Amino acid sequence: MLLSDEPNALVIITGDFNHHTTGFKSKDISQANHLKQLVTFKTRDSGTLDWFFTNRPKLFSVSQLPKVASSDHYTILGRTMLSSRHKPAIKIESRDMRDTAWRALGRWMTEKTGTRFLMLSLVKTSSGC
Repeated sequence: MLLSDEPNALVIITGDFNHHTTGFKSKDISQANHLKQLVTFKTRDSGTLDWFFTNRPKLFSVSQLPKVASSDHYTILGRTMLSSRHKPAIKIESRDMRDTAWRALGRWMTEKTGTRFLMLSLVKTSSGC
Protein backbone atom coordinates (compact mmCIF):
# COMPACT_ATOMS: atom_id res chain seq x y z
CA MET A 1 0.00 0.00 0.00
CA LEU A 2 1.33 3.43 -0.97
CA LEU A 3 0.39 5.23 2.25
CA SER A 4 1.71 2.75 4.80
CA ASP A 5 4.90 4.74 5.49
CA GLU A 6 3.44 8.25 5.11
CA PRO A 7 -0.31 8.07 5.82
CA ASN A 8 -0.84 11.85 5.47
CA ALA A 9 0.99 12.19 2.15
CA LEU A 10 -0.79 13.48 -0.93
CA VAL A 11 -0.76 10.86 -3.69
CA ILE A 12 -1.44 11.65 -7.34
CA ILE A 13 -0.92 9.08 -10.08
CA THR A 14 -1.71 10.09 -13.65
CA GLY A 15 -0.96 8.81 -17.10
CA ASP A 16 -1.85 6.52 -19.95
CA PHE A 17 -2.70 3.19 -18.34
CA ASN A 18 -3.73 1.26 -21.43
CA HIS A 19 -5.12 -1.77 -19.64
CA HIS A 20 -4.95 -3.87 -22.83
CA THR A 21 -1.15 -3.75 -22.79
CA THR A 22 -0.31 -3.05 -19.12
CA GLY A 23 -2.85 -5.31 -17.45
CA PHE A 24 -3.67 -2.56 -14.94
CA LYS A 25 -7.26 -2.25 -13.83
CA SER A 26 -8.58 1.00 -12.41
CA LYS A 27 -10.59 -0.81 -9.75
CA ASP A 28 -7.58 -2.80 -8.51
CA ILE A 29 -5.37 0.29 -8.18
CA SER A 30 -8.13 2.24 -6.43
CA GLN A 31 -9.02 -0.43 -3.90
CA ALA A 32 -5.49 -1.58 -3.08
CA ASN A 33 -4.25 1.94 -2.35
CA HIS A 34 -7.41 3.73 -1.19
CA LEU A 35 -7.29 6.04 -4.22
CA LYS A 36 -10.09 7.48 -6.29
CA GLN A 37 -10.05 7.64 -10.08
CA LEU A 38 -11.28 11.13 -11.04
CA VAL A 39 -11.48 10.71 -14.83
CA THR A 40 -15.08 9.82 -15.70
CA PHE A 41 -14.97 10.74 -19.39
CA LYS A 42 -13.35 9.25 -22.49
CA THR A 43 -9.72 10.18 -22.93
CA ARG A 44 -9.57 8.51 -26.31
CA ASP A 45 -12.34 7.85 -28.80
CA SER A 46 -12.30 4.16 -27.81
CA GLY A 47 -12.54 4.68 -24.03
CA THR A 48 -10.86 5.89 -20.88
CA LEU A 49 -7.16 5.05 -21.01
CA ASP A 50 -5.75 8.02 -19.12
CA TRP A 51 -6.32 8.07 -15.39
CA PHE A 52 -5.99 10.54 -12.53
CA PHE A 53 -5.83 8.78 -9.16
CA THR A 54 -5.57 10.57 -5.82
CA ASN A 55 -6.17 9.94 -2.16
CA ARG A 56 -7.62 13.48 -1.79
CA PRO A 57 -10.37 13.69 -4.43
CA LYS A 58 -11.95 16.80 -2.90
CA LEU A 59 -8.78 18.77 -3.68
CA PHE A 60 -8.99 18.28 -7.46
CA SER A 61 -11.27 18.72 -10.42
CA VAL A 62 -10.49 17.01 -13.71
CA SER A 63 -11.75 18.08 -17.12
CA GLN A 64 -11.26 17.07 -20.74
CA LEU A 65 -9.48 19.34 -23.20
CA PRO A 66 -8.99 18.86 -26.96
CA LYS A 67 -6.38 16.56 -28.44
CA VAL A 68 -2.96 18.15 -28.87
CA ALA A 69 -1.11 17.94 -32.19
CA SER A 70 -1.24 14.39 -33.62
CA SER A 71 -2.16 12.68 -30.34
CA ASP A 72 -5.14 10.32 -30.39
CA HIS A 73 -5.79 11.10 -26.71
CA TYR A 74 -7.71 14.01 -25.28
CA THR A 75 -5.79 16.15 -22.83
CA ILE A 76 -6.70 15.93 -19.14
CA LEU A 77 -6.59 19.08 -17.06
CA GLY A 78 -6.33 18.54 -13.30
CA ARG A 79 -6.89 21.62 -11.17
CA THR A 80 -6.58 22.08 -7.45
CA MET A 81 -9.77 23.10 -5.69
CA LEU A 82 -8.13 24.84 -2.76
CA SER A 83 -10.41 27.23 -0.97
CA SER A 84 -9.59 30.14 1.24
CA ARG A 85 -11.94 29.08 4.03
CA HIS A 86 -9.18 29.12 6.61
CA LYS A 87 -7.76 32.60 6.33
CA PRO A 88 -5.04 33.24 8.86
CA ALA A 89 -5.86 35.87 11.44
CA ILE A 90 -4.04 39.12 10.83
CA LYS A 91 -3.23 41.18 13.88
CA ILE A 92 -2.86 44.88 13.18
CA GLU A 93 -1.18 46.93 15.83
CA SER A 94 -1.05 50.70 15.94
CA ARG A 95 0.56 53.13 18.28
CA ASP A 96 -1.77 55.17 20.48
CA MET A 97 -1.04 58.73 19.37
CA ARG A 98 -3.65 60.48 21.53
CA ASP A 99 -2.42 63.35 23.67
CA THR A 100 -3.39 61.53 26.89
CA ALA A 101 -1.26 58.55 25.91
CA TRP A 102 1.79 60.77 25.31
CA ARG A 103 1.25 62.50 28.66
CA ALA A 104 1.04 59.14 30.43
CA LEU A 105 4.27 58.05 28.75
CA GLY A 106 5.96 61.31 29.76
CA ARG A 107 4.83 60.93 33.38
CA TRP A 108 6.08 57.35 33.47
CA MET A 109 9.46 58.38 32.07
CA THR A 110 9.94 61.28 34.51
CA GLU A 111 9.08 59.06 37.47
CA LYS A 112 12.14 56.95 36.73
CA THR A 113 15.33 58.34 38.29
CA GLY A 114 17.73 59.62 35.66
CA THR A 115 15.53 58.59 32.75
CA ARG A 116 14.98 62.16 31.59
CA PHE A 117 18.71 62.85 31.60
CA LEU A 118 19.45 59.56 29.88
CA MET A 119 16.86 60.24 27.17
CA LEU A 120 18.29 63.72 26.51
CA SER A 121 21.81 62.28 26.33
CA LEU A 122 20.71 59.66 23.82
CA VAL A 123 18.98 62.25 21.65
CA LYS A 124 22.05 64.50 21.62
CA THR A 125 24.38 61.58 20.90
CA SER A 126 22.32 60.17 18.06
CA SER A 127 21.80 63.55 16.40
CA GLY A 128 25.50 64.36 16.45
CA CYS A 129 25.28 67.28 18.92
